[in-house]
Amino acid sequence: MKRRIFIFLICLFLAVSIFCNLSVAADQQTDPNKYHGSDSFFKTNGISIFWAILKGSEESNSWVFVKIINQEDNLKQFLAFSLIATDPFSDSEEWIIKGEKLKKENIIKLNRESFKKMMGKTFFFYQSEKIEDYQNEMPDMIVYYLSVPDTAPEFLTLEKLEAYFKDAEKRFEKVESTIKKQE
Repeated sequence: MKRRIFIFLICLFLAVSIFCNLSVAADQQTDPNKYHGSDSFFKTNGISIFWAILKGSEESNSWVFVKIINQEDNLKQFLAFSLIATDPFSDSEEWIIKGEKLKKENIIKLNRESFKKMMGKTFFFYQSEKIEDYQNEMPDMIVYYLSVPDTAPEFLTLEKLEAYFKDAEKRFEKVESTIKKQE
């Protein structure tokens, strides 16, 4: 009798373990159109995102610039985007950009101090040009950042920052063409 109870408990334990592992695995599956843009330059699905900081004498007059480039050969052809700031500790959100038309080049300028409380930034990209209800509209692609990427370069003048953006885009294209040649 004790042996049967022991075997039953072992089987019950294994069944619960398998169930727990399956539920954890299901929770960890990510949306195929959701990307963690952890670096100061990121590219996927025809969208390139570059970050840089214009350094001021103190945080209050330092600016974070984000450049989004919508590639002409973009297969998904995103037409609009939104940007939301999040606080990872309280889960509070603040919409910064609400369903704006996505041009070939888009520059977003954010005060560096705004990252103290609302450090996370999430970009939503839409294939539809007109977004009626941006808060409930399902985006076609999401790129999220936990904060300003550590690799974002800092510049003392706007001219140097703009030159960096132009140069970074060219260097990124060279790396991509080299990778394609090696394939």
